[in-house]
Amino acid sequence: MFTRVATLVYGREGSNRSFPELGFTDSHHPITHHRNLPDLVEKVTQINVHHVEQFAYFVNRLKSIQDGDGTLLDHSMIVYGSSLSDGNVHSH
Repeated sequence: MFTRVATLVYGREGSNRSFPELGFTDSHHPITHHRNLPDLVEKVTQINVHHVEQFAYFVNRLKSIQDGDGTLLDHSMIVYGSSLSDGNVHSH
């Protein structure tokens, strides 16, 4: 019997990573302090949607790979989370 363990951190909210592929170059962390400005809230939303889409891609890939009597998804336990509920006010 094998036990495989993997950890994937895709989007570190405290980073200054930008997202030119989403059409803007603002850094992630500063725009999470959006001060309820609609354009910054929209950018944070786009980043969150992007992360969930990447997660869905990952899950679908696990589902597509045969592993013994099922798929990798069948034999996986996955936890998906976020560091804050509202980065604007550091609400956990």
